[in-house]
Amino acid sequence: MDSIAKTTAGLLELPTLVADPESTHVGFIIHMTYDKVTVLTNDQWKHRCGGVPQNSFLVAASFDPANFETTPEEDRTVVLLRAIGPKSLPQDNDTLKSIIEKYQRATQVQATDQHDGFERITLSRLQYSGMECHILGSFQSDAVGRLTMGSDVEDFFAVARLRVYKPTPKVLERIVNFIAPDRVAKAEETAKLLLGSMPQPIPIGNVRYTSSNAVQRANKADVPVRIQPLDFLARRTAVYGMTRTGKSNTVKTMVASVATVAKKARVKIGQIIFDIKGEYANANGKDDGSSLAEALGGDVVRYRALQKTGFRDLRDNFYQSLTSGLMTLQYLLANDPANSGSDIGTLIALSLDEPTKEKFPDQRAFEGAQKRHAKQVAIYKAILYKAGLTPTAADNKVTFDIGKGVYQQMHNHSHVAGTSCDRSCSNADQRADHAKAILGDPSTGITLDEAVDLLIKIRNVNKDSAIASSTKGKNWVNETERGLLNLLFGEADTGAKIRSAKVIGNAIQIWHSPTGSDDVPRDVYNFLKQGQIVIIDLSVGPESTRKSKAEAIANYMLNQALTTMADEKEPPLVMMYVEEAHNLIGSKAEIDSTWPRIAKEGAAMNIGLVYCTQEPSSIHANIMANTENFFVTHLNNDDEIKTISKFYDFGDFAAVIKKATDVGFSRIKTLSSSFVVPTQILQFKPDMVKAEYDAAGKKPEEIKPPTNGAAGA
Repeated sequence: MDSIAKTTAGLLELPTLVADPESTHVGFIIHMTYDKVTVLTNDQWKHRCGGVPQNSFLVAASFDPANFETTPEEDRTVVLLRAIGPKSLPQDNDTLKSIIEKYQRATQVQATDQHDGFERITLSRLQYSGMECHILGSFQSDAVGRLTMGSDVEDFFAVARLRVYKPTPKVLERIVNFIAPDRVAKAEETAKLLLGSMPQPIPIGNVRYTSSNAVQRANKADVPVRIQPLDFLARRTAVYGMTRTGKSNTVKTMVASVATVAKKARVKIGQIIFDIKGEYANANGKDDGSSLAEALGGDVVRYRALQKTGFRDLRDNFYQSLTSGLMTLQYLLANDPANSGSDIGTLIALSLDEPTKEKFPDQRAFEGAQKRHAKQVAIYKAILYKAGLTPTAADNKVTFDIGKGVYQQMHNHSHVAGTSCDRSCSNADQRADHAKAILGDPSTGITLDEAVDLLIKIRNVNKDSAIASSTKGKNWVNETERGLLNLLFGEADTGAKIRSAKVIGNAIQIWHSPTGSDDVPRDVYNFLKQGQIVIIDLSVGPESTRKSKAEAIANYMLNQALTTMADEKEPPLVMMYVEEAHNLIGSKAEIDSTWPRIAKEGAAMNIGLVYCTQEPSSIHANIMANTENFFVTHLNNDDEIKTISKFYDFGDFAAVIKKATDVGFSRIKTLSSSFVVPTQILQFKPDMVKAEYDAAGKKPEEIKPPTNGAAGA
């Protein structure tokens, strides 16, 4: 009985797509292929149904919806069309001839009546025209009575018998938000794993066909367009458009929507925005003068490379941040072609990772590696100090070991200041103690100023005569340490001067802060794991340093996700938003570098990427080919439009994408949808977003009705 009811309901749902056929009739299909149709239409029919704007959705059917039960099985189909433009008819030449002859006989400029002097029969004939439409798919009922859709038509006819109708607002809402049952079932399985339950679709905007939009305004037909949040989790999303055409508004709406869905589902979804212009982290003249932080409250964490109330310090404390800070310095030095010397190369290749038992299973080797690590850390910090980086009192100390053998070799050396050992230094131990008394003992801790002095003396002694290690055949100062000591002293082995202090100081002064973290990428990742929204304000500082900091954070996220998967655990859900993406995942980017890897492989690691750019053609081809969701506003360049026209049915919108500069007027294709939907994106309203976000964490009985019309994102 239930199956019969479902089947009946499904069969009744299909004819509802042809609502009010007498008043919505647009014309007849007179020619059809698998891809497109030609429609015979009439000015009076178009006027009666409220007009047919370019790119508007139409439906075609051969059945009478009032007598659907008698319709043959092969005719139980509704074809979805998109109106593209006029199409010539065989009689168009005769029509044009009649119009020309009429105006050649005209004796005055203004029309004499509402028919402009045409007699009724001629006028009726002139009102007919052809219209070309592209086929987007076909609706049918499946075996259990559900409405389903295919992205094509199975057959076409020389005389199609198909009538064409303009969907009513209610029908249009059903069409633009339709998701096929098989996709719904798959999404429900994924949602159960990721969110516990299937989230509700989110309003993103209203259907909009044209820039002028006069027909829709006249009909007051605001048809909501909704997107499925699940489409963006662990997926790639492109937001294309010129500056000031609504990209940031789209992203803000997306961030708020995902945050609200996560809060309702009690699921942690971290979101990180690399904010190139500071428009997400700070209040500005757009979006009601409010920022995301003000709309989403305490769940937003902001970073900036300057001390500012409400922001965490994006800068590293380089004395503490031996991983992130060193990576930033290395990135800056490696991308400056002037830094080509071998000693600078030593610093660029340096690793200060602490030795592990796994790498050094032998206890003696492990202890030796620990001592060498401490020595290299001391040299690195001394280089930072000489470069002018201010340490805190707690950071102004280094500790490392110098063995007796080293002190003995340095004894009485010309570079060791102090009184020479007299006859009381009769043995090696006494000479070592004498040298230690003069040079100091770093094993108990010395200041950075003292460390600079000591290490320079060690460098000069070693340059004159290599200091031997206690390990036979090895030097106590290895090749890495020799290069670092040359940088500290400011002179190469050849005697050539190295402006290392100035070079290193200029590179990282802006990115060092005594109050900074010892590991910003680690802190950011921990916030994301907790489901918080992190905004990295990159509007301050040179472009090269901003890029290095962003890449360091992204690289840490990538490595942590890979490590988690290697441990056979599920990485946290993270959404990543990147502005000016052509600078990071451009067409010439190495596909195995950080950003392209995230774009290409991030989905497998639960990292969803939203990338924004005004240059689609500059994005790496592999990444564009694997992008599931697209938001396209105004593009002013034929080459850029040609690039996006290669995907899905965006080619239908090439002309309007170039002409229409309206803010927020977007063409949307999501994973769940089978076709592009032209949409006016809702304006980001902080008060409304805040009201819904606050309500998302409450039980239904705790929610108070919103005031001042605040409802929905």
